[in-house]
Amino acid sequence: MDVDADADGSDDSDADDPLDGVDPEALPWAPAEPFWPTPEEWTATLEAEAAAEHDHDDPELLDDEDDGGPYTWSIGFGDESEGFVPSMEPVADPGPPLPTPATDLVLVRPDGTRATIAVDHLVEGVGREGSVLTVRYAPTGPRRIPDTTGGLLYTYQYREVDVDLSDGLPTTITTDDLPARTVVDDEDESSWEAEEARLEAARAPWIERLDITGVEGARWPLHDTDESTKEQAVAALVGVFESLAEPGILWTREHPEPRRAASAYRNVEVVVDGEWPATELVVSFEHSDVPYLRLRRRYRVFDEAGHVEDWTYVTVYLEEDIATRDIPARDAAVDGVLDI
Repeated sequence: MDVDADADGSDDSDADDPLDGVDPEALPWAPAEPFWPTPEEWTATLEAEAAAEHDHDDPELLDDEDDGGPYTWSIGFGDESEGFVPSMEPVADPGPPLPTPATDLVLVRPDGTRATIAVDHLVEGVGREGSVLTVRYAPTGPRRIPDTTGGLLYTYQYREVDVDLSDGLPTTITTDDLPARTVVDDEDESSWEAEEARLEAARAPWIERLDITGVEGARWPLHDTDESTKEQAVAALVGVFESLAEPGILWTREHPEPRRAASAYRNVEVVVDGEWPATELVVSFEHSDVPYLRLRRRYRVFDEAGHVEDWTYVTVYLEEDIATRDIPARDAAVDGVLDI
């Protein structure tokens, strides 16, 4: 016998919707703070934040509570009676690392054909100069190097081999059978910048010179989307954003009965811009957490192939960005509008 079922066989295990039969517009309003502080209050807030940031940057203001400061603080680990003390002696040799697994290099040609080269170790990088292919690889896993604090540092020791391509691409490269040279880590930033400049110079003459019109795979094939589907997708996303300014329904511990609560958004405007598949929504609004600015963000309705983008939790992500201040600084606003 099912003890959870009613006598008539119905099952009430799922709770009823508490808003069934409730007219939201008939609910009382919950008390609300002003949407934005007064101009005087907001000016005082900005000045206080600027002063606090200045104080944080000035080490002379990091005084102790008494008049003996300022102080210079340090962190210690205690002595042997209080627990761990870093040993100044290296720990025991952890032993040799294991060999790395094999790697497949795949060359993709302009016509879409591919060639695969099997390498016997983990490849970190590949370069080609003329008919010479240079393969940088790690013959073993990272070496564990003891340090003076009792811990271990992990670092790969890379090697390079040159492969002659005069007779074509090989199907396998056995680095263990080739003369290899050790790669010395070069952390000189100027050397890295010089290499980047060389690569940019080599690439520059070819920028926008290749005509790939009609080349298979050069453009996304557009999805066969009818006009009705396009209009519905745009209208649905427009409706999501236009609803941001609508009041919500609020329950609290102190007031368990539902009440209407003012939205954190106001003056929401949604403009449709561009033709399919490049259709975008330009959404702008004011938010109670960002006083005296208008926020604006663009959203693609379709991807490059014309499929409808998935914006299931778009308003949740938007609210998180604003709440965590994962948006540009106020001084990036232009004419009172901040693009986020």
